[in-house]
Amino acid sequence: MLGLEDGLVLLQQAWDTFWQVDPGGLASYPLLPPVSVPIQLGMMPTAPPLVGAALLAGGPGGEGVDASDFFGEGPRRTSSSSDSDGAPVNIATKGGGVEPMDEDEHPDHTSRGSKLNSGRPRKFLEWLPSIMACMSMFDASLLVATIRGFGIPCDVPLLAWAIVGLLLGWPATFLVYSYGREESFKGGFVLEVLLLAVSFCWLCAGMVWVNTSVTCIDTSPLLWWTVFVNSITSLSITSTIMFCMVVTTVISLLFGGSSSSGGGGQ
Repeated sequence: MLGLEDGLVLLQQAWDTFWQVDPGGLASYPLLPPVSVPIQLGMMPTAPPLVGAALLAGGPGGEGVDASDFFGEGPRRTSSSSDSDGAPVNIATKGGGVEPMDEDEHPDHTSRGSKLNSGRPRKFLEWLPSIMACMSMFDASLLVATIRGFGIPCDVPLLAWAIVGLLLGWPATFLVYSYGREESFKGGFVLEVLLLAVSFCWLCAGMVWVNTSVTCIDTSPLLWWTVFVNSITSLSITSTIMFCMVVTTVISLLFGGSSSSGGGGQ
């Protein structure tokens, strides 16, 4: 289960900063759990997606890259202006209107923890436990099918596929996490991309073996159906994510271009 989902989603945002950031600065992030959202439902590695290796690597301390470098940032707000009561306001609103600043954007709340737990990063972290629990259920089903499949003949190597798929799961996550801590952000990034490529190739191999199997569905039905469901689900999710990324990118370019043209005309 892994990083292709998150890798695809965050690739554009992370790539722009990847070659410019100071790898040592990424170690300033407070440590998160050494896992991230898995992409592949049971076969692709759960290695932390793209920024996962960087965010998880290193310990607290020092100033470095802000969360907005990877998750983007909304309208810029400033505390240089205030209303009649002296409360900070947002001066980046349309029409010059005045809007009170959010609580987590108040000047008094400028700690690293407040930055990490605000906006889109906060929403992402809120969903993370539920997604991880759901993905872990697929890993658990694959583990059960692997144990039950030992010693049962199968005309295709689905048992070996399941074992490697499990190794590309949580073990791969901790591998990238540990490597990112010991080496650098760029090293963890490259390792994660390599694991992502291996995971996708392994997923394709599993799809081929499942569809070319003749007797395994009768001799080892639990293993065959588990691999089949995991493969189909993973491929469907990956295809849907890629399609949505293409559509949203095209829409952003079209409407973004229209907005820019309109603003220039004024």
